[in-house]
This record gives sequence, structure tokens and C-alpha cells, in this order.
Amino acid sequence: MGQEIGKVFLTREALAKIAGIACTECYGVVGMAKKTPGELIGALLGRENVTQGVQVKINPDGVHLTLFVILLYGIRISEVIENIREQVKYRISSMTHFDNFTLDVVVCHVRDMNSQE
Repeated sequence: MGQEIGKVFLTREALAKIAGIACTECYGVVGMAKKTPGELIGALLGRENVTQGVQVKINPDGVHLTLFVILLYGIRISEVIENIREQVKYRISSMTHFDNFTLDVVVCHVRDMNSQE
């Protein structure tokens, strides 16, 4: 009974923002790492720049996301990664109703919050 009034398009930037914010809200994540061509820099990005730590590739099979993260020293990395994967998939699925994507998490740096690094 509903009328189709048009199509909805999600940009790479929108998907990256959703994924980046969901990631930075996870326990053990200090922030996103800035990814630049040819190198990964462990520069801590502010919340407004979380998309710089997310790579979005669109393939015929779906969307592939890669998150470049900085984690807190002393935590169990495998558990934080699993939490990131669950939270990002949940947020993207619930906000966009889009389930056709894969997700990789790259730990670029581990930061000791007591150091001046």
C-alpha cells in the first residue's frame, strides 16, 4: 500500500562515519589511526575525523570496510576486535538495513595511556 517515492543512497563517507563512531565507542579503543597512501600513521584522530581511519571499498559482491585502530595497552586485543566487529556490524545493519558487507580491523598502534606518546 506504500508508495515508492525515490531511492536512498549511502555515500562511502556516511558508511565510514557510522563505522568510525561505532568503533571509537568500544572499550579498549583509544582512537582511529590516520591512513595515508604508502604508510600508516599512529596519529590519534579526533571524533570529527574518524572517517580518515576507515577505508570503504565497494565491490560487485558488496561493501568491504577496513578500520585502522589504536588500542589501549594491556587489554585483550582479540576481545576488543570482536567487540568492534559486533558493534560496527550492528550499527550499520540497524541504521541502514544493509547487511551485505565485510569488515577487517587493523591494529596500527597500542598506546599506553600513562606515557607521553
